[in-house]
Amino acid sequence: MSEVKISTKALIQAWTYPSYYFLQALTETIDREEAVKLFKRYITHYYLDHPSPNRDKFVSLEKRLEDRLAGDTTSSEWVMVHSMVEEGKYAFKNENCPTCVEAMVDLPDVELKYLACCYGDYEAFRANSNDHIILTMEHTIMQGDPYCSRVMHDTRIDYDLRHPPKEFWDNFEPGKEEEAMKYYQKKK
Repeated sequence: MSEVKISTKALIQAWTYPSYYFLQALTETIDREEAVKLFKRYITHYYLDHPSPNRDKFVSLEKRLEDRLAGDTTSSEWVMVHSMVEEGKYAFKNENCPTCVEAMVDLPDVELKYLACCYGDYEAFRANSNDHIILTMEHTIMQGDPYCSRVMHDTRIDYDLRHPPKEFWDNFEPGKEEEAMKYYQKKK
């Protein structure tokens, strides 16, 4: 047996292109809005039916942040910043998407690219942690924003799924997390 090296780009394309073209065919077969709803339901149920085997190892958002900050941050192409903005609310932002955006650059429909590549994150975070974790996302590089803004909310503590304002994200940079907090109003 011989070994074959597969680039990250090709691996991502093998995963995203079938979903993209499935969505494209579906939007040409039924109403686009209905096709998008159907795809979102499919993705949600897929993750609910196939939870991560590591799901039971999730402790808390604070522990997840601690693990992220203690991990190897030099070997990744991702430029990310992480912080707890308050108890039960873990914010993280990536300023690049070196794998997905590059892999899908030739595909024309931005909404379908987002759905094929990013939409699954909503349920994936819950499937990899527990039923109390909800992800909010307002900005994505795939949709043309300069960064991806995401917050994981532990609904046992943070039932207010309010996403920080754009000013927070614009100032949320590595080493400048405290400065960004000037733009975030903690719940009272």
